[in-house]
Amino acid sequence: MSESPSCRQHHRVTRKYSGRISFNCRTLLILAFCLITKGSCLAVKPGVTALHATREDVIPLTTAVISKKDGGGKRNSIRYVFDDDTDSSSQQHQKGIGIRKNNNHVGMKHKWSRALADTFLPRGFPKRTPEGYLTYATWSWVQDVSTQLRGVLATQRVLEGVGVGRDGATVLSASLNFIVRDGCGMAATLLFTAGAASFFRSDVKRWRLFADLIVDVGITLEVAATLVPRSLFLPMICVGNMCKAICGVASGACGGAINLYWAKGSDISDINAKFGAQHTVTGSLGLLFAAFFARSVSMVQPTTLWTLFGGLTALHIYANAKCMRLIAFDTLNNIRMNMLMSEFFTLLDKDGDRKATSSTVSPLAPKHYLSNIHTVSKAEPLLFLSRRPPHLSQFPIDFGVSFNHFAQQTGKSHSELQRQLLTMNSTRGYFLSITQTQERHRLIVCLCDGATPEQNLKAYFHAHLLGRCLARRGIHVRSKRSHEERESLIQEAETDATESVDSLWSQFQSLAQASGWDLSFHAELRSDGYEVSLEHV
Repeated sequence: MSESPSCRQHHRVTRKYSGRISFNCRTLLILAFCLITKGSCLAVKPGVTALHATREDVIPLTTAVISKKDGGGKRNSIRYVFDDDTDSSSQQHQKGIGIRKNNNHVGMKHKWSRALADTFLPRGFPKRTPEGYLTYATWSWVQDVSTQLRGVLATQRVLEGVGVGRDGATVLSASLNFIVRDGCGMAATLLFTAGAASFFRSDVKRWRLFADLIVDVGITLEVAATLVPRSLFLPMICVGNMCKAICGVASGACGGAINLYWAKGSDISDINAKFGAQHTVTGSLGLLFAAFFARSVSMVQPTTLWTLFGGLTALHIYANAKCMRLIAFDTLNNIRMNMLMSEFFTLLDKDGDRKATSSTVSPLAPKHYLSNIHTVSKAEPLLFLSRRPPHLSQFPIDFGVSFNHFAQQTGKSHSELQRQLLTMNSTRGYFLSITQTQERHRLIVCLCDGATPEQNLKAYFHAHLLGRCLARRGIHVRSKRSHEERESLIQEAETDATESVDSLWSQFQSLAQASGWDLSFHAELRSDGYEVSLEHV
């Protein structure tokens, strides 16, 4: 039976929309399947920060961006918040509407404290500067002020001595006195630099304290110059100015190493700039105090004046000693190396009464340890008159000498010298022996060209070990034994020290590194500066 035209049109419309509906259903099913199986790629992965966000790097609207800045001892943090708003709202946030600062950054008081901290405290303080920086700056201010107060008194005495306010004094005579005084200071600067420049690095703290002591001597001489006969006035102020010049050389040479210590984790240029700002302020305060001091000292009795001068000098020395105690270098020089070796050899002698000369040395018990950098900094001597700690060799050590000096002083044959040269180039990086040409024995160490800092420290350790081996065999700094007997005992001691040095050095190295010491940095050992190498001719 044939369909009417209206029925045929109805079937066509039904097939058309049913096809569309089935297509849309299939599409929805496919999308649902994709969301279930692969939808995880659209979510933010756990642990990923907001700046490594989602699909197409779109940051979620609930994200806050934190900008942090360390400076002057305080942390400045600024928060930018993306609110759930339209694009126009986000643009307003970018213009600054959405920026929120922490509550501790509001108010005029904070702005002033922030400005002062940025001017006088290094960036990253206190987290990025070594412990004790603020205390060091405080004691440094104390010693600067005490020096300026005494400097005012010294200037008064010098002006009185050259004739200011005295009848018959001429400008020419005063000028000549100042010319001679300044000339002596310049000469002292050149001579002291030529003679001592190579020693500053190995004893930064002791040379820095020496500089402060010598400037105290110079100021004292200038103050006392008016109390001596007039014929001695000019020599006294000349010597006083020479002491000041020596202080300038030593303090300037050691100041760089001290600033580098405080710049750990920070910027050395920032540290230098902040120290300069601090000294500017302390200098201004010192001038203010000195103005009142200058008016008052002219009206006091000499006994009271010298008592006050002595108190300021003692305060200056005490403040400098406190500053040096706050500096804890993690590198080893002769003093710190001697302290650690003394502890190490004491442990060896006490641990089962073992001898350091034995060729079969068992490890120390794990309970043993050496002093850390802060303990040593508080105990190391700050004066040059200190003696070596116990349990160390008392032989003088000539470190880093030339090969010519080594061959001349030890008296070894050519074959023995060649054998030591081969040993130096193969493994050790150094060789050593004891002098046999003089009654006063000395230990002599030659260093290889290109020796590592650890090899230099090991050479110094080996020298003290050899000295202990010699002392156990009755050979001391001044020995009266016959040449043949002494030569035989020296050979035995050298053999024992060579056989045990590797094991003992390994133990010492492990204990020192466990206590925080850096043995890989350039060793700050006093040396003659020679390095030995072989050249084919």
